[in-house]
Amino acid sequence: QLIVSRDWMAPERADTVTRDARERATIAAAFEAPADSMPALVDQLIAAGELNPAFLIRAAASGQTLLFETALAALAGIPQARVNALIQSGRAASLKALLEKAGLPARTFPAFAAAIDVIRQGEAVPGAASDYRRATHLIDAILNRYQNRPDRELDPILALLRRFATDAKRAAARGYAQQVMEAA
Repeated sequence: QLIVSRDWMAPERADTVTRDARERATIAAAFEAPADSMPALVDQLIAAGELNPAFLIRAAASGQTLLFETALAALAGIPQARVNALIQSGRAASLKALLEKAGLPARTFPAFAAAIDVIRQGEAVPGAASDYRRATHLIDAILNRYQNRPDRELDPILALLRRFATDAKRAAARGYAQQVMEAA
């Protein structure tokens, strides 16, 4: 509010920056949380109105598959194990039905399909769950799959994926700089 009241930033931009920071913090906290606390986190996100397609894409792109699967299960009203099995199967019709049952907009299906394909293929760089290089690799793979779709137009989802890629690379650079400073 201070930034907006002093005209340092437009209200819409301040809302976007705040929402992005909140989403990143929530996903980072999910990496540290025990698996059995994920349903409670998802319930809180739903109650607060924070569980939206952009958040789900960010969670998947960050490599937070447990949060992603738990959220889809809660939105669709089916067990998380079933969601995991549907994702692992990779069957397009099943995934489409899952996304529809979760109430996600049809225009987001190609981005989710790309994310699910990358998750299913296990293309993330091995390492710690909080390793930003892993998230950078994952979002780049999702972005490449999504932007290479023949039916894809320049759209807000592509812009969102590109923004997530930029954020992941910025975080990876910060992480690398921190490691260098600690090693020195």
